[in-house]
Amino acid sequence: MVKQAVLKYAIPDVAVTVPITVPTGAQIVHVGLQHDEIKLWIMHEFNQSDTVPHTRQFIVVGTGWPIDQTNPRHVGTVTDGMFIWHVLEVD
Repeated sequence: MVKQAVLKYAIPDVAVTVPITVPTGAQIVHVGLQHDEIKLWIMHEFNQSDTVPHTRQFIVVGTGWPIDQTNPRHVGTVTDGMFIWHVLEVD
């Protein structure tokens, strides 16, 4: 039986690329705000000796901000008071 878990990863700052290393095939299941910090909840297999780690890159930008990244893909949007943040996965 393959064991899976949903783990939480913080994106501590905006407008900077944040690397997150997860097993290949991991799926983002939620983007949200917890304790005033943007978080990603990612489901993946664990304790598998054949699971290859893969570093993925994320950036958070505000509405109307320029996106100076290659091939940005929208992951989720977070409302933080008067701010709206968009989480993107980038190459």
